[in-house]
This record gives sequence, structure tokens and C-alpha cells, in this order.
Amino acid sequence: MFKIKNASICFLIVICVMFTAIPKLMTVQGDTVSESGYGDVNSDGCVDPLDLMVLTRYVAGWQGYDLIVNKANSDVNCDSQVNSVDVIVIARHLANHSGYSKLPYLSNVEHETLALQTPAVLIDVSTHQGEIDWKAVAQSGVKYAIIRAGYGNCLYEVKSDKTVSVQIDKRVGYNIEKAKENGIKIGIYWYSYADSVEDAKKEAATCLGVLNSLGVTPNDLELPVAFDIEETSRNKSTLKRQNTDMVKAFCNAISTAGYTPMVYSFSNFFKNATYYEEFSDYYIWFAHSTDNDLSAVKLNGLDIDIWQYGYAPVDSIKGIVGNVDINRTYWDFNCNYKLEKHTATVVRKTTSVSTTLYSQPSTDSNKVGTADKGVSMKVLFVYGSWSYVYADNGCQGFVSNSHITG
Repeated sequence: MFKIKNASICFLIVICVMFTAIPKLMTVQGDTVSESGYGDVNSDGCVDPLDLMVLTRYVAGWQGYDLIVNKANSDVNCDSQVNSVDVIVIARHLANHSGYSKLPYLSNVEHETLALQTPAVLIDVSTHQGEIDWKAVAQSGVKYAIIRAGYGNCLYEVKSDKTVSVQIDKRVGYNIEKAKENGIKIGIYWYSYADSVEDAKKEAATCLGVLNSLGVTPNDLELPVAFDIEETSRNKSTLKRQNTDMVKAFCNAISTAGYTPMVYSFSNFFKNATYYEEFSDYYIWFAHSTDNDLSAVKLNGLDIDIWQYGYAPVDSIKGIVGNVDINRTYWDFNCNYKLEKHTATVVRKTTSVSTTLYSQPSTDSNKVGTADKGVSMKVLFVYGSWSYVYADNGCQGFVSNSHITG
């Protein structure tokens, strides 16, 4: 993988760490809030993980979330501003941390230790990390791993009258087996040397062949299968069209096979050598070191799903000798709020005479509003057969996808 160095720990890291601290609570329907409404970020009458997700995305600058954040309710430490500190307070409230049972929380959160030394939430590994002690890795707090399956498009060649594997990662089988055995959620990446669309298609077929040989089905992966495109020879503006088509060829083949596709590269490559706007159907894994300048961790008009921001300090993650890349994810792949690709710019219209909006993706949850036929709704995210929408009539909540079109 492309290596990025000297990244400082900043609030977004803490935000994502806090997400992984509460996976067991992601199935709750929510706690009733006090009359003050503190913590009820989306004004649906309860404080639950949905509020945490919405506020996190608002603070991180995701499109559309300014429409649904109730800023008065979100200022849970009463400092007259809505920022990462409020995210931390709500996360700790949901995780039942001592002293955070009631909102607002009026202590000085900023001067507390904010879990800045917590090990990486997500690592990516290959044979270069040697034999990993996955039990120790899990005990260090790592929740997710993206594992290299191989590289290029030639799996086997004949050497001395023997057919040998040459481009399968030598430790992929071991890493997948032991990571899952120790409760770590996994994804896959494939390093590309492709120089044409046909090469990219062959690489996809090769990657799928490796997964098939290992017995790894789409249901065995909690994270996507990534196309890692970063070769220096491809980082040219004159290759934008070809690079873009290569990414799409690989990712579409992965999707056709039933896996979830993702594209990995570093900031300059995305912006200089691809038409990244065409990758909206894929998860985005974005490599960029930053010194507290989060404005650089973005692609205009496209959401970043995983951010690779640097190395874990040597020996900070037990079970791995030497360096390992660390990442933060905008998604919680380890809970029931495993959402489909973010679609904040999509607008739909209601098809029923009267469409009901709910506080949760279930008709058994509280009704939070209605919309007449033809009312436009901005879709903020999709959850299975439901969408969370902001309607032109001011209502917001979950609506069945069968009741909207466009």
C-alpha cells in the first residue's frame, strides 16, 4: 500500500474511535430524552446511535446534514458551539461511561484524555507484516482489517517444471482465517499493476479466483473488496480517462460477483489522475496525511468512507512487528447501522397519497410525520429497504423505498 507518514491525531480520529466503542448499542431504539432535548440531534424524540451518526457527519462536513441537525439539542456541553466535543459527549452517553448518564454534560471535556492513544480501529496488512498474532491484534483494540489478497493478473507460472503461485499474497489465507477467528471484521484489497481496461478486468478475475480458491464468499466479508490503484506510472493527468475506466471495470466485475467494491488511492492520484466523480457507486478509501487540516480529506462532491491517515506507532499494536497502516472509517461496519452507499444529493418524490415517516426503519417505530403525494425528499442515506429523508414540507425520518420514486 502507499505509505503516508507524520499524521497527527485529530478530532475525526476520536469520533471514529467512539463509534467502535458502542457497537452493542447500535440495535437500541433509543432513550427518551428530557424536556430540554439535549442529545436529540435529529429531533425524533430519543437519543440513540442515529443521533451520534448524524452529528458526526455534520461535524465532518458531509453534505445535507446541516438540514437535519438541531443545533440547540446538539450543544450537549452548553458551550454555544456544535463540534467534536459534543460528538464525544453523546458517544460516551450512549456507551454508559461513568458521569455521562445525564445530558447536558457540563464538565470540561476538552481537557480530559480523549482516548488519543487508542490503537487503530482499522488496519490494512499484507505479507510485508510477516506472521501476525491476530489474537494480540484483537486485544490491542483493532476492530477491522483489510487484507491484501494479491496483485497483478498472473496467478501461476511454470518454474522448473512446477506450477507455482506468484501473485497471491503468501499470507492471505492465514490472515483471513486468524482475523475472523479472533472477531476482527475483514475486507480485501488487490494491488493493481494494470495498464489497460482489459488488464483491470483480468485483475478482477484473478482476485475473484483467489477468493474462490480460499472459499471466501461475499457473506464472509464485512468490508468491501478494494481496487488499489497507485502506481507512479499511472499518476498522470493524461491517463485520467483510462484510469477511471480501469477502476470501473474492476469494481463492476467485483459487484457482479456479489461483493461490495471499493477504490483505494491517495489524494493526489484521485484528483490528478482520475475522474473520481464517476466513483459514486463505490466505497472510497482515501489515503492522505494531514496536520489537523481536515479540509484536505475530501473529494468534492464525493464522500470518503475510509481514511488512511498514517502509520501506527511501532509496537503500539501488539501482534505486529514494525509499521502497519492505520485508518479511520466513517462507517460502522460492525453494527446494525451498516448503511448502503451515502446518497446525500439524491432527490426522490413520494408516490402514495399520504406517506408516513418513521423515527426508525420500521413501521413499529414512532411516526414522525407525513408527506402528500409528489412531495420532494432529499435522501440522506439508505438503510436496506428504507431511506432517511428530509422532505420539502419540513418533515424528516425514515420512509419505505416502495413509497418514493425518481
